[in-house]
Amino acid sequence: MIINIDKKSKTIKITKGDIKMLVQRRMPMTDFDRFFSPIGVESPERTNDIKPRVRVSELEDMLNFTIELPGVDKSTMKLVVNDENVMTVSGERTIETKENETMMINEFDSVSYKRSFIIPNKYETDKIEANFKNGLLLVSIPKKETLKPKTINIK
Repeated sequence: MIINIDKKSKTIKITKGDIKMLVQRRMPMTDFDRFFSPIGVESPERTNDIKPRVRVSELEDMLNFTIELPGVDKSTMKLVVNDENVMTVSGERTIETKENETMMINEFDSVSYKRSFIIPNKYETDKIEANFKNGLLLVSIPKKETLKPKTINIK
């Protein structure tokens, strides 16, 4: 058995005979969430961006996202939906230091947040509404009119 560890890409390559395996360090809850995601899988692109925490809920006529983006300036945020109904949210938090400032302890870093979701076709992605308040991005996507439940009067 041969084991190669690449610290830069955070991968481990294991080879035993004809069998080769690539292990990449991942966030277990992210994989768990992706597996059980009610709204599809996340975009397959890999980046070094931090995935913000999210809460997704569905109402009778709407899909709602609450995305946590602490310290992100509204001017750096982007919300993009492509032709394949992949919604991508991104933003940056920058930490600036003063010119003559000497750091004693610094546990803050500049961070890029990015997360993607596949939106099911039953939602109208051209009517998305988004609001940002207190570090939370609230995104609402209405359900298509043809799919909303209709009440029929019985005579």
